Amino acid sequence: METGSARCRKRPIRSLYGLFLVFLLAVSVYPRWEETGLTTENAFFSLYSSEKEVFARIWDPFDGASTWFFTDSGETWDRMGASDSSTDILSLITLDDMVLAGTWDGYSRFLPASDAWRALSRMGIPAQTPIWSTANVSRVLFAGSEGAVYVSSDSGATWSERASGLPENARIITLAGYEDTVFAGTDSMGIYRTVNGGSRWYAVNTGLDNTHILQICRTATRLFAVTLQGVFISEDNGRNWDAAEDELDGANCLLNVNSFLLAGTDSNGVLVSDDGGATWGQNTAGLPEAARVWSLTFSSGNIFAGTDAGVWRTPYESIGVKTDRPGYAGRFSLWIRRADLSRATVSFTLSRPAMVGLGLYDLSGNLIVISKLKHYGTGLHGIPLDTRVITSGSYIIRLIEGNKVHQRTVILQR
Repeated sequence: METGSARCRKRPIRSLYGLFLVFLLAVSVYPRWEETGLTTENAFFSLYSSEKEVFARIWDPFDGASTWFFTDSGETWDRMGASDSSTDILSLITLDDMVLAGTWDGYSRFLPASDAWRALSRMGIPAQTPIWSTANVSRVLFAGSEGAVYVSSDSGATWSERASGLPENARIITLAGYEDTVFAGTDSMGIYRTVNGGSRWYAVNTGLDNTHILQICRTATRLFAVTLQGVFISEDNGRNWDAAEDELDGANCLLNVNSFLLAGTDSNGVLVSDDGGATWGQNTAGLPEAARVWSLTFSSGNIFAGTDAGVWRTPYESIGVKTDRPGYAGRFSLWIRRADLSRATVSFTLSRPAMVGLGLYDLSGNLIVISKLKHYGTGLHGIPLDTRVITSGSYIIRLIEGNKVHQRTVILQR
């Protein structure tokens, strides 16, 4: 049995027949996801956030499109512009105390106090111009439309068209940037980059096998592009792209928050990485089984996930913890004797006594092997696993320590 991060060492390991081997598993303490007050079935969500608010744009097959925002960390949601629900929102961004919504006809501004929308002056944006995406890069607003990007340096009062280098029929559905670099992702023509405020755009698609870009996300050292057919990674500012590992197959969205990168998937819930996307751990506790996660955002100290079963919430501070946290199982590893594939041992270290149990699950959440909760003292311990009943495939190991759950996806190959 070996982790995804150990697959590249598979051949050398197999030559060490009869030795105990250890594969260290990245550990985070995953709290349970909790349902917020916004629930629906089979809906598509796009989440946006400010420091204290989350906005949810919903498309429901029965009720159509609507946009909601919460007033108390997600317990109570209000429909935006209930007195003028005809406003069809394509994108949304917050700027200071103002909410700007991109529509089929430029921008509208939402005023929570009056629960109403007000159209903004189109100064520089032609009539009947759809605004598919918006980004705030160093206090400069970028608005993605059809074959053009509009730029405003005065909070949306006036706009300038920046279309040089962009194909006329390119629908720009996602924007992302930092410092003086901005990336524009299109629905069929890949990614374009500018380093001069949009005066000139250049295609940066080398290595992209799919050019329908759903999202662009940046960490300190990498650029990620979520497409209709997988995630691609660039380590040279978009000049070249490589397909991500299979762990990100089915990813719909990414979220970079401080030291953690999160991925929302079609059927594996939320994945979490604390090393810039090199390795991933699954985070599904509390989410509906096989929930499809469409969108992720961060606000008020919480991570919010927009799924096909409503919006769910989990505290950011518990996504990952330091090894000096009291009671934390700082060492969580898998030992296996290659001469005897019928047994494996999950080892862990406790900094204080705790009740510990172990479960092995398939990716659908079905329990395969379980060990009863048992009291363990401070130090290194091991729990044996009987692997004779397990066929080759991917599984989830969950180590229960008191009220905490440590988990990791592993691959068994016979």
